[in-house]
Amino acid sequence: MAHLHFRRTPYHAGGGKASARITYITGEHAPRQSAAEHLMEYVIDPQREDIVYAGTRNLPSWAQGKAHTFFTAAEQYERKGRVHEDGTKSRPGIAFEEWKLTLPQELSLEQNQALMEDLVQAIAGDTLPITIGFHNPPTLDGTQAQPHLHLIISARQTDDKTRTPAQHFKRPDGGGTAKDLRFWHKGAVAAHRVLIADVINAHLEAHGKVARIHPKRLQDR
Repeated sequence: MAHLHFRRTPYHAGGGKASARITYITGEHAPRQSAAEHLMEYVIDPQREDIVYAGTRNLPSWAQGKAHTFFTAAEQYERKGRVHEDGTKSRPGIAFEEWKLTLPQELSLEQNQALMEDLVQAIAGDTLPITIGFHNPPTLDGTQAQPHLHLIISARQTDDKTRTPAQHFKRPDGGGTAKDLRFWHKGAVAAHRVLIADVINAHLEAHGKVARIHPKRLQDR
C-alpha cells in the first residue's frame, strides 16, 4: 500500500507571495505594473508543457473570476499581526494555503483529470475559492510521468452577498465572510488526508487497479 504525498503550506497576510505562486501553478501572469514585472515574463514561461490544466472557481463577484485579484486581496486584507502591550507580537492571519498532492501513476491522464475534478469538489465544494494547477512533468530520465496537483485555497466561504474586498476578509460579526471550520480544528490535516485518500482509492478501485493509498504519513505508519 502506497502512502499519500501531501504537503500543505500556509501563507500569511502581508506575505506578498500570491501572484508568484499563481503564476507558477497556472502559467497566468498578474497584470503588469512595472517594467521589471514585464521582464519577468521572459523568466517564467506561461506555456510550460508540464501544465495539463489550470483553473479557478468559487470566487466572489468582486474578484471578476481572477485568481490574482482575489488572493492578493487576501494577503492585503486578512488580519495583520500586531504588537501587544507586553511587547509580544501576534502572528498574521492565514491568507491562503497551497496544497500539493500526487496523483496515481497507475491512472491515465484522462482518468487523473476526472480524479482531479472529484478531489476539487470534495475539498472546496461550491463555496471555497480555489485555484487549480494539474502538472504532469516527466521524471529526469524521461521514463515516467509525475502527475500532481497544486491547489491554492482560501478558507473564506463565498456567499451571495455583495461586499468590497476589504469587507470580504473581515470577521462575520464585522460583515465579512465565514471561514470553513474544517480548516481550523485540531485534526484538520489528518481529516483532509483521509478525505483525499478515500477519493483516490475510489478512483483506483473503479478502474480495476490493485494499488491503494494510505492516508497516514510514512513516518507515522
